[in-house]
Amino acid sequence: MEQPVLYWKPSIAVCGLDFYTGDLFKKWKGRLLSGTLRYEEVRLLHIEKDRVMHQQLIPDEGQAIRLYKIEC
Repeated sequence: MEQPVLYWKPSIAVCGLDFYTGDLFKKWKGRLLSGTLRYEEVRLLHIEKDRVMHQQLIPDEGQAIRLYKIEC
């Protein structure tokens, strides 16, 4: 068993993870997006070489967040 690279205490109740691959927000390219149920927020994580270098909260409208990957 290996310890996690990052964890939140108390838990943020992650409800989805996906790397951003779009072109609309160029600074987000390759960053990991995490939706949370507990605090109803989206977090943007910058990861380098299996380490979380930085994370920031993305403002929302106070609604529950779900991240879905849609493939066409």
